[in-house]
Amino acid sequence: SVSQYAARRHRVAYWETEGLSIDPMFLGLRSIITVVSVRDPIRRVLSMYWYEHVGWHDGILHDPAGLRTLRAWVDEWKDDSPWKRDFARRNPGNVYVEVQNYFTKALAGWNAAGAAAAVDAAALSRARAALERFDAIFVVERATWPNHTALLRR
Repeated sequence: SVSQYAARRHRVAYWETEGLSIDPMFLGLRSIITVVSVRDPIRRVLSMYWYEHVGWHDGILHDPAGLRTLRAWVDEWKDDSPWKRDFARRNPGNVYVEVQNYFTKALAGWNAAGAAAAVDAAALSRARAALERFDAIFVVERATWPNHTALLRR
């Protein structure tokens, strides 16, 4: 990626945690700048459905029979579904296809042990504490606002 190339060129460490619960070690790193990117949760789920589900079955596999409606796909990935519980158990720390509380889970280290416990007040507190460790919070839907990116241009 462009970010990885820039990091190599300038000889700085580059860490990316997309789709995984954040590693607590990452929060202890002090570098030039740390940025977390967040977006509207509903838009994120819709994007994930079209990109990961429809794009996979229709664009990659060319298997429209494998397509499910948005409602069926969301129901499959909700925390209380048998599919989701089994997936979480087999993939500890993975939050890539997440339709409920994605940012809280990613920032709180959710499911690191594969237990897939419900998101509770303690997880929300851990996520808030993690968020405070970042130098900048980039909100995707505000990317075109002039004042949103002003600090990053300095």
